[in-house]
Amino acid sequence: MISKEAILNILAELDFASLNGDLVWDAKFVKFSLLIDTREGESPLSWEVAIVAPYPMKVNGHASISFTNQELLPFPHIMRGGELCLHTTDALTEEDQFRQDLIQLKSWVDKYYVNKEVDAHYENLVVNSTDVDGVEYHFLFTELKEELTIGDYGMVRLCSLQNSSKRETKTSTYLAYGFQSRRVYQSEEKVCDWDSHYLFGFNNEYGAYCMLTKAPEHYGKFIIENFAELEPLFDQTQKDFIYRVIKKAQNSPVDLYPLFCGYKTPDNRTYWQVILLDVTHPPIKGIKHSTSTGPVWHTTFTQDKIYWANTVDASYEYFFGRGAMPSELAAKKFFIIGVGAVGSIVAKTLTRCGARYIDVYDFDIKEPGNVCRSEYEIFNGIGDKSSELQVLLYRISPFVTCRVWNSLFDYQAKSLNPEEVRDVLNKYDVIFDCTTDNHLMVLLDSLSLKAQVVNLSITNHAKELTCVFSPQITRCIEFLYSKLLTQDKSDMFNPSGCWNPTFKASYNDISLMVQFALKRIIQMLSSLEPISNFYIDEKEGSLTINKL
Repeated sequence: MISKEAILNILAELDFASLNGDLVWDAKFVKFSLLIDTREGESPLSWEVAIVAPYPMKVNGHASISFTNQELLPFPHIMRGGELCLHTTDALTEEDQFRQDLIQLKSWVDKYYVNKEVDAHYENLVVNSTDVDGVEYHFLFTELKEELTIGDYGMVRLCSLQNSSKRETKTSTYLAYGFQSRRVYQSEEKVCDWDSHYLFGFNNEYGAYCMLTKAPEHYGKFIIENFAELEPLFDQTQKDFIYRVIKKAQNSPVDLYPLFCGYKTPDNRTYWQVILLDVTHPPIKGIKHSTSTGPVWHTTFTQDKIYWANTVDASYEYFFGRGAMPSELAAKKFFIIGVGAVGSIVAKTLTRCGARYIDVYDFDIKEPGNVCRSEYEIFNGIGDKSSELQVLLYRISPFVTCRVWNSLFDYQAKSLNPEEVRDVLNKYDVIFDCTTDNHLMVLLDSLSLKAQVVNLSITNHAKELTCVFSPQITRCIEFLYSKLLTQDKSDMFNPSGCWNPTFKASYNDISLMVQFALKRIIQMLSSLEPISNFYIDEKEGSLTINKL
């Protein structure tokens, strides 16, 4: 905790800040009022300051000091309770942190209060979501391939993901898959950008949606919290639709029904906020009005609290916004042949880097001994490597499309007319050969494919990794293994049963080599550097790329 003397000394040091009253001191906190100068000739701004015991350390990512002014709610970065959303860099001492926090506070006053600046980027509405019956609900969506119009309403098809927990609260997460209008008769469903696997591989549930004229907000940032305040945002047909939906839901076993409220953001994107409708206590009712032609019923919202769920725009550019391969490469079609240790790492890495199309093939099955150095899991039991990898890729990214070639691929590729094989493989842009099959290597080399073939192989104990691009892969591999690389076959791993010995290497050794290689491969396939064959080895504790 910062001392009283330190607070007074720093306030005396800074010419823009002054104490307004006394310090209220406690073993766990200190509170006081602070005046911050605005512009010359104008009154200073008053802030209520609270500092708690952990200061200057953050607690669960939040600053342990707060500055509050309830009269500043319309201004940027002021939360619903009047607190300034403050993000200062960390200082090592209480004194330096307090000085830095006050300078940041003054910077906010000058920028937003005095100069009335507005941030260029859009901030989503602040939503105080709450759990319902001990469960917190989350809904993910993407931009639609075909936009909805203002005033539209209809049904939302939902895919339920695996339940989890967040800080001891259960969570339930859904993907919004498609939106089908009820305003337009027999309209086609407008779908999100997820792979269709999420439509057919999960249980479907339903909600409703309405496209609003504007966001349900106060001051452009706080979400409305009472149903009666929503009244002007919904037209009469939308309210009638919600009334019918709730009546129908009352005959189902569910008590909560999600209502998606869509609106356009300043950058013309559609954003959704989700209300959890309590069908046992409907927040909407019909009121009879007398007219000259007879009674007319109008549907209206009641004075009830809104329970908002958490929503996230998980569109591709946000899902992979923190890091992905170049978009041109991500859109290409990949085929990975051989998904053992090397191939499975390649597949999962490409998926996490934003790849949209990855097909895989391997005739082998996953056994317990494979798990320690590959991307597979013993929890899934014994089974085909390809089929398990497909499931793992879908669990990572809802944007990837993955097809598994059946076990006849190897036979057909080596027995069919070369023209037929060429036609099939040229549907891909990039083919990774991660097998140790020399015959397949020669075959792929002989086909002169339009697709770029990348041959990856690793030596015993992961001492070297080779990366060779088409054409003339066979010739280069033969040169590498006969002239440059030392393949130690004296210390191989021999599985039980009648089987070939395999190389020894840990997951750490293999993945380090593969990831180092993939960094260069992605650069080359994206035309950010010339394509060049290379091998990686370790010398004196450092990995070295040796270009050929």
